[in-house]
This record gives sequence, C-alpha cells and structure tokens, in this order.
Amino acid sequence: MNAHGRAYAANPTCLPTVGLRQPLSDGTQMAQAIRTAAANPNIAVHSFPWPLVTLLSPFVTLFREMREMRYLWRQSLRLSNERLSGVLTNVPQTPLHEAVRTTLTGLGCLTKQQPV
Repeated sequence: MNAHGRAYAANPTCLPTVGLRQPLSDGTQMAQAIRTAAANPNIAVHSFPWPLVTLLSPFVTLFREMREMRYLWRQSLRLSNERLSGVLTNVPQTPLHEAVRTTLTGLGCLTKQQPV
C-alpha cells in the first residue's frame, strides 16, 4: 500500500509487487481475482477487439500506438526484485486478491471491502 492507503499492481506479471508464486501467463488469473474481489463469479470476460483496433488504427492515433505495443500482450514479462531486496531487509508483498480488492474499492468500483 502507498501513503494514501491504496495498493497497486500496475503489472500483473510483476512477482514482487503482488506477491505471486507463479507469473500470470494470461488474463484468466486477473479476471478470477476481480471476480473474487467483487464476490461475483458471473462477471463476464471478453477478448479485446484487436481486429477493430487494427481497422481503425489509420484514423485513430491511440489505436495505432496500441497496435505497436501489442507484442507486450503476447509475451510474458517478469521483473526481478533482487536489487530492492538488497536494499530493504523486508520487502512487502501484497497478495493479489488483496491488491485487487483494495484497488477496486479505492476506484469506487466496489462499495465496501468484500470478505474473500
């Protein structure tokens, strides 16, 4: 958590940030964490409309840039916390479900902290 009491997991494959034992190789683990945090197992998950982004990319700069960065969605990324561990004696690790629940609550997506 930061100074404002919010927990962030900017990169779901960042092992030290969210305290995962295994990397998130696809979006299914994040989708499940959101379902758990929201206490709603029926939240629908859909694929991103890449064909539409490709079709509109000549006209929309954002979509053109998204297409350029698409390879990052197809490739696993891992960050090492060795240097951080060398400086800090105790590196805090927030469990994924807690980070997602706290973030969704902070963003106003959840009305209250749901028990997990």
